Amino acid sequence: MKKYFFIPVKAGTFGFIGFFVILSATKYLSYLIGTQSNFNIRMDDILLSSIGFLLAFLIKILGNFKQV
Repeated sequence: MKKYFFIPVKAGTFGFIGFFVILSATKYLSYLIGTQSNFNIRMDDILLSSIGFLLAFLIKILGNFKQV
């Protein structure tokens, strides 16, 4: 159970956080240099970060099935 659920979910969470940090940092830097007039996090950013979760989760779970 741990190998096929908890480890992939943990990897997916790190993937989500990684994507979210990159998106937030990019938006913040664009706000600082003046290309955007305001800094805000929208629902689209959360959805894009979920791609990071999905990619990391799938990579980890498919790697586990490859070992079987």
